[in-house]
Amino acid sequence: MYIKNLFKSLKVLVNQGQNVRAIGHSFSISDANNPFYLIAHTTSFNGLNHILNHKFKLLTQREKLSKKNFKHLLRSRTYDQNLYVNMSNPTVNYFAHSFIDRCADKRKDSTWINDKLKEDGSVFVLFHIDKPFVYVNDSEKMFSLCKFNYSQIKPFLDAKCNYVFLGLEYLKSSNGLEIISPYSCSQSYDRSSSKAWFVIETSGFDADLEKVSSIFPDQGKFFEGNFLRLMAIQDLHESSIIAQARSILCWIDRNKFCASCGTKSRLDDAGSKLTCTNSDCKSNNKALNKHVPSNIHYPRVDPVAIMLIINRAQTHVLLGRKRQFPKNMFSCLAGYIEAGESIEEAVRRESFEESGVYTDRVIYHSSQPWPFPSTLMIGCFAYATSEELNIDQDEIQEAKWFSLEELEMILENRHPESVTIPSERTIAHQLIKHFSKHRPKL
Repeated sequence: MYIKNLFKSLKVLVNQGQNVRAIGHSFSISDANNPFYLIAHTTSFNGLNHILNHKFKLLTQREKLSKKNFKHLLRSRTYDQNLYVNMSNPTVNYFAHSFIDRCADKRKDSTWINDKLKEDGSVFVLFHIDKPFVYVNDSEKMFSLCKFNYSQIKPFLDAKCNYVFLGLEYLKSSNGLEIISPYSCSQSYDRSSSKAWFVIETSGFDADLEKVSSIFPDQGKFFEGNFLRLMAIQDLHESSIIAQARSILCWIDRNKFCASCGTKSRLDDAGSKLTCTNSDCKSNNKALNKHVPSNIHYPRVDPVAIMLIINRAQTHVLLGRKRQFPKNMFSCLAGYIEAGESIEEAVRRESFEESGVYTDRVIYHSSQPWPFPSTLMIGCFAYATSEELNIDQDEIQEAKWFSLEELEMILENRHPESVTIPSERTIAHQLIKHFSKHRPKL
């Protein structure tokens, strides 16, 4: 009877347009037309029947899960506790391994900030405009971020160098459980015992890079060279500090004056905003602010859509190469999201503009901060409705369709034409790897 009911249940799901994959005693249910979207998972036959008996509308090509049923599914106390809805990919990309609680509520508290500046446990990192102070491990060609205490950096603060409060390092809770993120659960951590992180921009002390470096001759030097080499920061947590600090400092360096009146801007709220100092500036006139945009500046982030284009049969993907790429390197297509444009529309537009390929369905994968200087890479999969190429030579030099077999060879560095893709610390690599690894199994 169990087997008979099982096949009956599976038949209903398949007729609804679902892929059902059994692994041991568990069942994974996904959209047949979108294998990257895992709709539900249950480890019991009762859980599978629960989906059917309560008539939850699973995602199909024609019909999405209604908000009402989706909320009921999340709030219900009776459904199988092993049933879940997976709305995104768990990939955490390089530059995104943050361990910092940014504590936005403390930025305006100058007394609290000053106390944290002088605490023995506070951690300071140094930048000279956009160049971090690092220790170079020549044998491994890797970098480590140099960290300082208050007594070491006090001369820079005395010289009125700009500093930015990055946040508090969140620690293990009292019961010993590690908190993945202070924003992902209600379990709090002890702020009073957490280390504060700051970045100091040293050009206000001396514009000469070498002179500033000579203050700490045995500890490292300011990074110079191709900024992409910052992806050789060894510690993943330190890479997130680099991303946060470099993006903010580049923004400060490029916005020293008010865009409305040209008056010098003031750094406020522990480095989190810039304010015009001219009291007569129209941006500071409260009576006009209803009609004129305020000129209080906040750190800028430039969104970029980066997409792996997949043909309808899901047997090939489209990769392109720019003129400045190393020989035989291909990558995902990408482009800036324009004003008033959604991520999905940007993906479709950039795909067409660069390659001439039409796309319809767009699926979000993950994102990656890209501090060169302040970009956010938004990774997506895009399904093509055409395959004929019409390359925009101003954007990319070449584009090709690569098969699944070729992707495997590229990832294993054994492609017959020595084709390569960006390093595994890039979101482009993760998109390609995800499709190559998971598509054949779905």
